[in-house]
Amino acid sequence: QRGFASHRRGCRALLKSMERDVDGFRQSFSDAVHRILLIQSQEPSVERIVEFIGLFVAECEANEQSQREIPSQEREDPSFCSFFFRHLLRLSSVQGRSVRFRVLQLLARILKNLGEGVELEESVAESLFLETLTRANDKAPRVRCMAARVLGFLQDSGNPGDDEPTNCLMKMIARDSSPFVRSEALEALAVTQFSLPLVIERTKDISDEVRQTAFQVIASKVILKSMPIETRVALMKRGTEDRSESVRKLSISLLADGWLEKACEGNPVRLAGLLDSEAHEEDVVAIFSHLPSLNNGPKYIDLNDLTIDSSIVLRCIGMRSFQDSTDLEEVIPSLAVYAEALKYYYQMPFILRQLLAMAPAVDQGDEGGRRIVLETLRQSILMDSGTSTAVLTQAVKAFRVFSRNSESSEADLIEIILHWCSEEPELVSDDEVPHQERGILLCEAFLQGTKRSSSCANRLGPILELAIVPMLVSPDSFLRIKALRCLALYCVVDQTGQETIRHATLLIQACQNDVDEVRIEALRCLVDFVMVMDDALTLESSELGPIVTSLLLNELTHPLRELREVATEGLAKLIFRRRIPVDHSILRQLLLQYFSPESAEDVRSRQCLAVFFPAFGATNSEHRVLLEETFMGTMRVLTRSSKASALSGVSVLDVAHYLLDLTAPTLDHRADSSHSVPNLCHLRIALSLLHEILDIWEDDISSARTLARVLAAIRVDPEDEYHRSQHARLRTLVSQCLDTVTDKRCSSSLLKFHEQWSPSAQPSTNLVHLVDQVSQLTLTPT
Repeated sequence: QRGFASHRRGCRALLKSMERDVDGFRQSFSDAVHRILLIQSQEPSVERIVEFIGLFVAECEANEQSQREIPSQEREDPSFCSFFFRHLLRLSSVQGRSVRFRVLQLLARILKNLGEGVELEESVAESLFLETLTRANDKAPRVRCMAARVLGFLQDSGNPGDDEPTNCLMKMIARDSSPFVRSEALEALAVTQFSLPLVIERTKDISDEVRQTAFQVIASKVILKSMPIETRVALMKRGTEDRSESVRKLSISLLADGWLEKACEGNPVRLAGLLDSEAHEEDVVAIFSHLPSLNNGPKYIDLNDLTIDSSIVLRCIGMRSFQDSTDLEEVIPSLAVYAEALKYYYQMPFILRQLLAMAPAVDQGDEGGRRIVLETLRQSILMDSGTSTAVLTQAVKAFRVFSRNSESSEADLIEIILHWCSEEPELVSDDEVPHQERGILLCEAFLQGTKRSSSCANRLGPILELAIVPMLVSPDSFLRIKALRCLALYCVVDQTGQETIRHATLLIQACQNDVDEVRIEALRCLVDFVMVMDDALTLESSELGPIVTSLLLNELTHPLRELREVATEGLAKLIFRRRIPVDHSILRQLLLQYFSPESAEDVRSRQCLAVFFPAFGATNSEHRVLLEETFMGTMRVLTRSSKASALSGVSVLDVAHYLLDLTAPTLDHRADSSHSVPNLCHLRIALSLLHEILDIWEDDISSARTLARVLAAIRVDPEDEYHRSQHARLRTLVSQCLDTVTDKRCSSSLLKFHEQWSPSAQPSTNLVHLVDQVSQLTLTPT
């Protein structure tokens, strides 16, 4: 207990004692170890003893191994290590969980101190292997944690196909209910090409601790270049955007210390290359924005010799300097140099886009240089037919940045847009983008940066008439989609809402008559229209809300997945924001869409609805009443669906339990938890179910059984005054059902419901006696 430094001296003293009387020492040592096996709490003194025992057994094995090399010193009796292993393994299945935990902890500590080159006796190794696999399924999470640690030392090839310990660890990582067990198994697992996908999958674990462990394992055991580029980018993006602050900090630390400093020797340009910055531009920018320091960047970057990787690092440095209020004189000494760089990299769209993106970080103190940059942007980029369309959005943003007068910059951009949207020239080279396409792309970029105002029609009218409307009838679907986006942006910019009402008909016609790609965009635009309309323009007067609702409902069952997703998300947004009248029939359709097997591949739709329904029910009690009204209609649809219908595969009980959870008053996080809230929704649902059972039991006994099982799942508080006033009604209905329904399974469910609120329902004497007997039993672990 004097610390780990004295353990070596203690080991030497015990070795001398063992040499005097081996058998007596083994018995005394085992008896002494038994005392710590009963201690369940992780006290520091006990942990030091465990550490000492592991060190001593390893020292004994090393000492005996050296003696075996001398022929005269050979012994016939088994080694102390084999003896102690057998002794511990005999105790690994005892009743006390503290003993099982300490036994496995000692085994793991001894195996760690013995090292990888240890060779155990065949019988001992087999017993250790089988017993540890058994303890991996122990009912105590702490025991399973230690079993995972031991299994880590027993791995061989790391291939789950022929390595049982690895296979068991992978099952524990994927299926164990305890986050501590999953973390321990992750640390113990040998990372190979077979197990790496599972480790990466755990970075999305529900537990913060498991996600942290997964990132640590990847940083310590996985070589950066051994992973595909897509995996590298996805991992760092997931880590830096994690919902837990501790996981984010750990991921950023791993990115800076592990990948940047070690794998890339502190060179951010090399890191950008390993993340394939050209294919993952925005992701790399987001990842680099979390790096604590990019001080090593400028000395690796030469403005006269920019590459794809160095340009994106330069952009990140520029934005960091803009946030930190520092300058970029080391890289960009003046605006004139910046303008020359724009001209020089004119034929390299990616590099040009990075230079344009860092426009806010460039010092604009030089008026002459600012005018040079504006002229370069206008003549050499925006007005040049050879400019790549990939840089137009950033060019428009940069033009606004360097134009100090917003009205003049707006007029200049409108002039440029109208220039490109004029009549197409007769001769256009194969490498050039058609003028009208360039014009509509510039129009979209321009409208995205335009602020909302009430004078939109006067300022932007020429764009609508000469650039947007002609493209709505273009034979090219790509141009029609862009025109629809521009029209939607134009209407959103108009703060009065009159332009929205005036042009909504065009979008409605596109939703009904155009190709699928255009219909998807038109639906999105209509949803945005309804979302941004001012309250003064009521939906009833414009009639836009009901029309959009009808269109969205019709697309819920469309064969195309993208259309179904847009319709589902649109309805969820409009209902939650109360932009359309909420009807229980709409909620029923969304609920059936959520549970339908046909929507199994609609990942976005299901994710949206998985968030929408709990949020909708938690908002206020009126929403829970709407969900209550949805209940019986949903039950009727599911119980009466034909076998050929996709809804026949939906579990009625699962849907019912989900709705009961959504209508529970405890879902409202604003409710006062100090007193119970009467669950009136569940009471009314119970009354409706009883009436329904009475109506259908003769014609459809199977549905009656299902509804009775749903009824048995409802919990009614007998202490609530409102419930007491309904006891007579409930008792009458239950009595009618019991007298009318002759099916035993249905009657059993009805009795189960009746017993929970009936004052006379008391547990039977036999049941109480059985519970007392069970409480006195001590269960043996499985």
